[in-house]
Amino acid sequence: WHPAIELAIAKRCEPCCTPFLTLLSRRWWDYQHDQLSRPSEKNANTKQDYVMKALQVRENGAPLDVLNIVDIPPPQVGEGQVLIKVSAGSLNFNDIDRCYGRRISVPTPPPFTLGMDVCGIVEQTGEDARQWLGKRVVAVTANATGGLAEYAIASRDMVFDAPENMSDAEAAAFIIPFH
Repeated sequence: WHPAIELAIAKRCEPCCTPFLTLLSRRWWDYQHDQLSRPSEKNANTKQDYVMKALQVRENGAPLDVLNIVDIPPPQVGEGQVLIKVSAGSLNFNDIDRCYGRRISVPTPPPFTLGMDVCGIVEQTGEDARQWLGKRVVAVTANATGGLAEYAIASRDMVFDAPENMSDAEAAAFIIPFH
């Protein structure tokens, strides 16, 4: 997970989201200064023991009340998918509505990880998506969730070369309005 997430959020949100941005900044600060080490860094014996950080909604409600940075297993790549090491992810109004449990394009019951648009490097692919391996990309995540985490899954059809003239945060914020 990368602090650039906050920049992308700031570029996408209106002033009415200030309390939400403050929450993310505060929780990111807490995460950065937390002295507890991840189990994966000290105790992992296999790749299956690895956990990643993700911004998750555990129950529906106001974002200030229901968002937490948690340890979860990384997603597993399937056929027609890519696994992206997220360097930046953005937040849009659909994510905020999803926190509240409002009607949205892809209904998702909690718990779930926020974030539908990301920028990063493809680290793993299904057999039929190998052309993306190692590339810097922007993508809309599978089921429009999971982007505000260290790793995210996207369908090969929703992956695009990241614009060279944009930072990772700018590219992540750019994908939804202009895809």
